[in-house]
Amino acid sequence: LAFITASCAPAFHLPSVARPEPPGTRKLVSLAPVAMTTVTFKPSGKTVEVDGGAPLSLAAYRAGVRIAYNCKSGTCKVCEVKVNGRKRVACCTNVPQRGKITVTTPQ
Repeated sequence: LAFITASCAPAFHLPSVARPEPPGTRKLVSLAPVAMTTVTFKPSGKTVEVDGGAPLSLAAYRAGVRIAYNCKSGTCKVCEVKVNGRKRVACCTNVPQRGKITVTTPQ
C-alpha cells in the first residue's frame, strides 16, 4: 500500500487580520478571488483593507474605530456616518466590491 504524503487540501491564501473577529462571527472561506477595498476613516486617519461586500461596521472594528450603535437595524440612525460624502448607517452598509472609500465618523 502506498500512502499520499502531500496534503490534499487546496492551497489558497487567507488575508491576515489586524484584529480578531468579534465573538460569534463566522469565517467563510471561498476559493474564488476576493476583491479588496481600502477603507479610510476620518478624522482618525486609520486605514484598513477588507473583503468587498463586508459590513462597514466590521471594517471599523478591524481598524479600531468606534462607531456608536443602538438598534443594529438602521432605524435609530445612531451609527450614521458619511461614506464618500453621503450619509449612511454603518450597521446596514456594506463596502463596495473594490476600490477606495472614505468614511467620516462623528467625533
